[in-house]
Parts: sequence; structure tokens; C-alpha cells
Amino acid sequence: MQNSKQNVDPARLGVRSNGDRGGGARVWMRMNMSARLTLLALAILCAGVGAASAACSGAVGEFETVINSDAETGNLNKGVHRKIVSELGPVKTNCSAGRDADATRALAAIKSRHGYR
Repeated sequence: MQNSKQNVDPARLGVRSNGDRGGGARVWMRMNMSARLTLLALAILCAGVGAASAACSGAVGEFETVINSDAETGNLNKGVHRKIVSELGPVKTNCSAGRDADATRALAAIKSRHGYR
């Protein structure tokens, strides 16, 4: 009985003539199309969530800077400042969970309720 490994073409295994294995590009080329699309979709989704939460957290951060400055200069009552900060808790949670639309709506409502644009 003949050993089946002797009949395998080394180029199909990714082994070069000098015994070196090919890099990641060879593995990517051997992957079937479904696996490639799955990895691509995953990468796009992960990148999209990061961008959404980054945009949302930027808006929350800017608003916090404004209210902190207003509280320090006396333009915002300390009690109102504490209330706004407590109301921002759920907004930050939604933002970090990737629910950008919910966080943006809630932030707009807080700003409107307290006289900010």
C-alpha cells in the first residue's frame, strides 16, 4: 500500500521548494468564498460599531465639557449639574453598547430639557 502523503503536491500544501511555508496570503487564497465573505462582513461590522460609538461618545464628551465649564463658572447650578450628569448615565450605556440612535435621541432630550442646543 502506498503512502498517500507522497502523492500530494507540496505547492498545494503551501510548502515552498526550500521548505518554507507560505504566509497569510496563501491561506487567504485557499479559503473558500463563503469563509472570505464571512470574515469580511465581520470586519465591516466591527469597524462600524466602533465608529458609531466613537461618534456618540464624542457628542457626550463635548456636552459634558460644556456643562462642567458652565458649573465651574457659575452659569449652571451645582444641583442641576448633578442631575444632568446622572441623566447622562443611560446615554453613555447606550452609546457604549452601540445603540447610537437611542443615545443621540436621549442626549438631545436632555439638552432640550435643560436649555442647551
